[in-house]
Amino acid sequence: RAALRALPPSSPQRLFWDLGGSFLILYDLVLIPLYCFEMEESTFTAVVDWSSRTFWSLDIPLNFCTGYMDAFGGTELRPSII
Repeated sequence: RAALRALPPSSPQRLFWDLGGSFLILYDLVLIPLYCFEMEESTFTAVVDWSSRTFWSLDIPLNFCTGYMDAFGGTELRPSII
């Protein structure tokens, strides 16, 4: 049986994922106020909106599989502790 491994919080994969989340937050920061003006939805906004929903839906379980830095500066990667 293969052991479950947690994703290190400082791994390149996690950094890439967090940068994607930052882009989506900035996108929402700009676009949500514009919805007050009843702008038309384009193909681009529809794709990004669905991508955002999918991203945040996947982000929740991913956070349960990501390690963390403890108070002593070590990285905790044991799934039973996370």
